[in-house]
Amino acid sequence: MAVCVRDEVVGFVMWAVDPDDRSGWIGGLMIDQGRRRRGLGRAAVKALTHLLLETEGCTSCALSYWPDNAAARALYAALGFVETGEREGDELVARLSPARL
Repeated sequence: MAVCVRDEVVGFVMWAVDPDDRSGWIGGLMIDQGRRRRGLGRAAVKALTHLLLETEGCTSCALSYWPDNAAARALYAALGFVETGEREGDELVARLSPARL
């Protein structure tokens, strides 16, 4: 999914739904370096979690990030994602349930 400001693509977010348990997974979020810290990533994640949990009927929404990525960790925590203790390779996993929206 593209992240746009007016007609300009300034980033993207990737996602998937596991057909076995209907959990959503945010596989990546990138915002152009010159456009960061303006709320675009936050807006993209909020829109995508709404899509996954409300429209697609996912049971939860998960993502992962490097433990030393303080900006990502703070953003996702502020949006209600909770670290689960799971790992995706070397990354930490955090989940958001529909009840946390």
